[in-house]
Amino acid sequence: MDDDTEIAVVGIGCHFPGGEGLENFWRVLLHGENCAVQIPNERFDLSQWYDPDESKAGKTYTAKAALIEGLNQFDHKFFGITDAESINMDPQQKLLLQCTYRALEDAGIPMEKASGTRTGVFLGLMNKDFEMASVRINPKYFDHSYGTGVAMSIAANRISYIFNFTGPSLAIDCACSSSLVALHFACQAIKQGDCEMAMCAGVSCILEPTIFVSLSKAKMISSDGTSKPFSSKANGYGRGEGCGVVLLKPLKKALKDDDHIWGIISKTAVNQDGHTVSPITKPSMEQQMELLKKIYSTETDLTSVQYIEAHGTGTPVGDPIEAGSISKVIAKARAHRSGPLIIGSVKSNIGHTESAAGVAGLIKVLLMMKHETIVPSLFYSKENSSIDAESLNMKIPTTAEKWISACKSGRSAGINNFGFGGTNAHAVVKQYVQSKIPNAQPNKSHQYFVVSAASEKSMKNIIEDTAKQIIAGKIPDLQSLLYTSACRRSHLKHKYRRVFQTSSLTDLQEKLTAAVEKKLISSKTDSKLVFVFCGNGVTYQGMCKQLLKQEPVFREEIIKIETLLQSHRRLNLIEMLETESDISKELSDPQIVQPLLFAIQVAVVNLLKHWGISPDAVFGHSIGEVAAAHCSGLLSLEDAVKVIHCRSSLQSTVTGGKMLVVSNIAVSEILKMLPAYSGRVCLAAYNSPQSCTLSGDADDIDRLHQNLSKSARGKDLFIRMLDVPAAYHSHKMDPIVSKVKESIGSLQAQDLETELFSTVTGESFRSSDFITGDYWARNIREPVEFEQAVKSAAKNKRNVIFVEIGPRRSLQRYITETLGNEIIVLSSLQPDKDHETILAIVSKLFELGVKVDWEVFYKGFETKPIPYPRYQFDDVKRDVIASRLQLIGPTCNHPVVKQMGTDSSAFSCDLSSDSVAYLQDHRHNGVAIIPGAFYAELGLAATIAHAKPKVPLSSLQLSITFQNPFIFTKNAPEIKVQLDPSDNLADSTRNFKIQSASAVYAFAATSKVVLPAAVCCKAKRFSFLNEIPCVSYLVLAWEILHKALPKAKQQQKLGIFSTVPDSALMKVLTAVANRSGWDVIVSTQSDQLSCDFGEAVGAVLLPPYNVKTAEIAGSVRSIKDIVLVHDKQTEFPFNTTTFKDANDEVHCHFLFLSQIMQKGSLQMQMPQIYRWMKSMHLERKSLSLDALAVQRVKTQDIDLVSVKDSESYFTCQILRTIALNSNPKDQLSYIPVMPKRSLFHKNSVYIVTGGLTGLGFETVKFIAQKGGGNIVILSRSNPNLQMQQEISKLSTHYGSVIKSLPCDVSVSDQVDQTIANIRRLFPSSPIKGVFHSAVVLHDALMEHLDKSLYEKVMRPKVNGVMNLHHATIQCSLDYFVCYSSISAFIGNASQTNYAAANTFLDTFCQYRRNIGLSGQSINWGALNLGLLLDKGHFQRFLEAKGIMLLEIPEILESLEQCLLINKPQHVVCKFNFKNTLNNVLSQNKSLNARLSKIAQEAISKAGVNMSKPEKSMTSSSPRDYLRFTIGETTGVEMDELIDDVHLFDLGIDSMIAMTLQNLIFNDRGVNVPLVTLLDPNSTLSTLIKILEETCVDDNQIENENISTYL
Repeated sequence: MDDDTEIAVVGIGCHFPGGEGLENFWRVLLHGENCAVQIPNERFDLSQWYDPDESKAGKTYTAKAALIEGLNQFDHKFFGITDAESINMDPQQKLLLQCTYRALEDAGIPMEKASGTRTGVFLGLMNKDFEMASVRINPKYFDHSYGTGVAMSIAANRISYIFNFTGPSLAIDCACSSSLVALHFACQAIKQGDCEMAMCAGVSCILEPTIFVSLSKAKMISSDGTSKPFSSKANGYGRGEGCGVVLLKPLKKALKDDDHIWGIISKTAVNQDGHTVSPITKPSMEQQMELLKKIYSTETDLTSVQYIEAHGTGTPVGDPIEAGSISKVIAKARAHRSGPLIIGSVKSNIGHTESAAGVAGLIKVLLMMKHETIVPSLFYSKENSSIDAESLNMKIPTTAEKWISACKSGRSAGINNFGFGGTNAHAVVKQYVQSKIPNAQPNKSHQYFVVSAASEKSMKNIIEDTAKQIIAGKIPDLQSLLYTSACRRSHLKHKYRRVFQTSSLTDLQEKLTAAVEKKLISSKTDSKLVFVFCGNGVTYQGMCKQLLKQEPVFREEIIKIETLLQSHRRLNLIEMLETESDISKELSDPQIVQPLLFAIQVAVVNLLKHWGISPDAVFGHSIGEVAAAHCSGLLSLEDAVKVIHCRSSLQSTVTGGKMLVVSNIAVSEILKMLPAYSGRVCLAAYNSPQSCTLSGDADDIDRLHQNLSKSARGKDLFIRMLDVPAAYHSHKMDPIVSKVKESIGSLQAQDLETELFSTVTGESFRSSDFITGDYWARNIREPVEFEQAVKSAAKNKRNVIFVEIGPRRSLQRYITETLGNEIIVLSSLQPDKDHETILAIVSKLFELGVKVDWEVFYKGFETKPIPYPRYQFDDVKRDVIASRLQLIGPTCNHPVVKQMGTDSSAFSCDLSSDSVAYLQDHRHNGVAIIPGAFYAELGLAATIAHAKPKVPLSSLQLSITFQNPFIFTKNAPEIKVQLDPSDNLADSTRNFKIQSASAVYAFAATSKVVLPAAVCCKAKRFSFLNEIPCVSYLVLAWEILHKALPKAKQQQKLGIFSTVPDSALMKVLTAVANRSGWDVIVSTQSDQLSCDFGEAVGAVLLPPYNVKTAEIAGSVRSIKDIVLVHDKQTEFPFNTTTFKDANDEVHCHFLFLSQIMQKGSLQMQMPQIYRWMKSMHLERKSLSLDALAVQRVKTQDIDLVSVKDSESYFTCQILRTIALNSNPKDQLSYIPVMPKRSLFHKNSVYIVTGGLTGLGFETVKFIAQKGGGNIVILSRSNPNLQMQQEISKLSTHYGSVIKSLPCDVSVSDQVDQTIANIRRLFPSSPIKGVFHSAVVLHDALMEHLDKSLYEKVMRPKVNGVMNLHHATIQCSLDYFVCYSSISAFIGNASQTNYAAANTFLDTFCQYRRNIGLSGQSINWGALNLGLLLDKGHFQRFLEAKGIMLLEIPEILESLEQCLLINKPQHVVCKFNFKNTLNNVLSQNKSLNARLSKIAQEAISKAGVNMSKPEKSMTSSSPRDYLRFTIGETTGVEMDELIDDVHLFDLGIDSMIAMTLQNLIFNDRGVNVPLVTLLDPNSTLSTLIKILEETCVDDNQIENENISTYL
């Protein structure tokens, strides 16, 4: 066997019918399972596509196929794919990604290790069912991801992209031989050096019924959905689906990497039938034989092959041709002693998987080789054979049998594949015979099971699955499991991590089982690791003995330091650490203990770095700074050894003094005590805000110690004397300061590898730190700024993890006192368990998200990888075609009506279709309204589509009741058609309802709001009120408190029993009872009733209650009156005798709602009830009932929102009268909003200033439409020709006289003259209305405006209104209406002149009202008129601020409402209160005070979710906004979106970049360049900076621009 040309299969991933994975596939093969099932409706509706009659046009005659479980279940987050993109991904792409991961997992190659390798992807793919199914979806649902979601090329390229493979990547379509041809090209690419590894795959999914129809008409598929290879019963092939992926590697490389080798691809070949046969779909025996001859060219080839996995589809033509060619070239051509050639076909089990058939056959052969078993071929027997197997020298097994191989080279098999277009492929697979030399097993290893996952669910499932596999005996070797888990599984990007220390498989299984029930905490992807090197006082005899013995890396570093130290002085560090003799004296000598501590610290860090754990920052406490400086990379080991020698030698010459640690007291208080000691006691170290170290003369330290102990707080203090020979960091060090400077001198600075902090300065490393003798002199003399260094190291870092580097823990308390108890501080070593501790640190750091190089950790303990642990995907199940996109059946071909699902009675109507563009021409007063005929069409189309059996159109009759007209706008929503699901078979009728979720109805056409009668009687929480109008609450209160109970005296107590104490009814009863003089007690439990009502003189029982409850109430001696409320007298369970035995004095009152609420009774008593209610003075506060803000909202459906979301009718708008219709419940009741009256008169004149444009002209049209007979337009200019035509057309249509007169209303003489002219023009018609709409704009910030610019804007408004006022003062006006602006109401920095002018109008209208004249100002919001008309960018900007555009119908309706309500001032603005609250109100305290209440109320009523992420969409900081937006778009978790994360690593491709660009522009108005979003170096902070820089300038510019349009 030539290792240089042989290709090894080292990994397999598959998902075929019968279950995902190799175990399930082998079960199907071994047990001879047939996986054909009936096609479920989630694929397509058989009732519409299937017919057993083969001659039926447009039908398939098969209803079965072999289908996989869990189609379209996909863990998109695991692969870094957004939820939105995954919706548009072909399920075949999803299968490929998961099976590719399985192949890597099976090979024991972590994703991070495979990333960046020259791995090729060669994919066999032929079916495009998803694309075909998507064609019939409305294109408006497509987004940028659809193209990549369906592209065949992307199916291969996405694998390369997700796994970062850089070899060739291509999809091959040659029909059913695709995946075997892909295998051929993959092997060729490896041999040619195009790639170092290759993923070879095949995939097929069944989604599209038309393929079945096509194959049925070609008579190619089996009617029972099964393939029956080489059987006389074969009647075509049964379709199957699935995916298989194999990972290929050169055999030589696989052996070097100690991979598990499934088998060897020794030969592959491909050819084509050409025109040797006809038609194109017929197989060619000639070319099949040619292909086989090329493969089996030697006697060895012929004799070594024992099995052929045939194409064997089960077609009467194909099987005999294939069998004949195999027989002639192989079976009959080889020596007789070789025996018959065994053949079989996997298609008998899983159907013909088409483009996946080749790889399915290959995986089957590899599994048979592993298990040394040949599996049976289904449906075949000698009796029903379609071939003469014996004469062909072939054998087709019908039962599982041992695969016996007499050949030394092992088992060998061929795989045959043909495409129906004539492309043939064949491959020879050989078993790899493992050498029998056993590997030497290591004696022991680190016993750690490592597991990680992308989600909590996946993590728990992996742990649970591994425990099950151990119990099942499928994991016999602990060592292999531990090694595989740590080194052969992906961990890098997983945020859920656990490490289990274990001693045996049983122990591990128990720990895993227990862990399943525990809550998992995710690690932080942005954790920062800080190494803190401790100072003096932590050494002890026997330090690090275990590490010296068991970790060669640690020992070698100690020896290295010892060797360097020899050039300065002789000190045997190893001997000092390993000695059994007492060295306590030596450990107090700085010359010994300081080099020892330094060596241990450096060796510990070196060992951690060896295991892949490197710090992000380092600093040291006192002497610990030496090791920190070296481990940061700044000082070479030689220089660091020099520093530690000089420092320790000179400090050993100083003796005397003491050091004292004081904790649990503020350091500031200690500092106040020190002056009393006249410099003899120094503060040696600022350890934390509550702890310090003092150093100085021995007597003074002892005295201070005594004083602290005896103080009032002494018992709470922690005071400890340090065992040191001298008082370091005090005046005792002064004699050696200069010597330290001189002896150390200058040191060579190296390149920093990590951030370094100084505890001399408490700050980050500066250029002169650590590399001069002067610095090290300060290190021994000045106080240790440990607290400040801790703060500096943690500054601007999130999720900081501190690791103490030293022989024992000493600094943890100081760090937590400084930063808080939630900070993580780990100790690298502990006495007597140094090796155990450092191993535990590795595990803990891994769990916290720190990268660990497990391969180095496990070096010397490697094994071959095993299949476990096995990753468990956190799959999301979704429909292949999203429910909103559901396809209609093939018989429904209406251009706009689509059935929402199979047999659904709901239909959607797409008004954006060009098919209904004609509806725009149906206009009423210029407003497009859906015509009534269209509703009839919708009803008929839906009925015809839904009817079974089908009915002809001529047999249908239809009647329609119209409720509200539907305004057809450019962005009109879908209309829904709902058929009544209950059919009335008696008269063959069915009801249908047509509605829209967000339509704008033209309420101006009627003076009534239509409300279903059922809503009026709705009471959610009391069944006994279900049929009663909601006014019953107050009627019931009157019956109980006014009629039944006696009048309350001196706050007597009234007990009310109710199981729903917070209901609206209870609020009403309690409020009214309190107003009537009662002190109300509420009881909710019948067993507490006697206690609760102990002092009550009256009781009210509200249903539901039982006889026992009533008896308990009656037994309370103080109670004199009981009111029992019930629904109906006929159902009342007891009578007055119930209470006589318990309490003779009790007076019972029975109230039956069925009697109280009778119409006649109510009519008689309502005047009394009304007067009584009025006497209660019940205002809103006393009732505390929710009420709807008086604002215009879009009706969600026929029910009012407020009713639907509430307990009672009380939450609706308070209306003057309620008239319930007594007609059947399907009829409607009418609630008059206001009296109907005529707004304008035929014989009157109405003046409109500025009436030739925009809102002014819309006002003219409105007055004409509403009956105004004479309208005069005042404008500085004359109307142009087009406007003259418009005026003439308007005048003709409504019969109004419309005149345009030139007039500058800011000039009083012109106004006076014009009014006189109007009187002459209309001598018999009085002037009854003035609408002042004139406007001039000049927007700018205040600093850019002068007096002339204020006068320019104010003149037409201020002068105009004054002139109009004086000129019409003698007229009896119905209307004096000034068009003001929202800018005067909420302010605008760029429109101070315009806001001032409009504020004058607002005030002037109040003045007119005060002197008895008509007057009202309307502060208009953003209108889709004039300058704002169809300005998309500005509209989006306003919407982001919460100001929505009012369309013309809404403007006119609002104008009518304002005129009818007739208040002095109205604000008409359409708000998105969610955006307003988040944006404008959150930034303006004054506006917030005025508008926040109504905003909150509106948001609450609308049920809008104000969750935190949503809040920050547009008004939040750039950082929060970008994190939310990118997270939503990419599916990346928020905690992963740290400032320095690269956008490229978030999976932001060109399409997502375009999406983000649009979102940011729409939300923020900032255009982020695409090149920035796609730049590999761009991070989140790059985008934050762009938004922050652009924010100030853009806001100023846009405010100046936008203000013009308000």
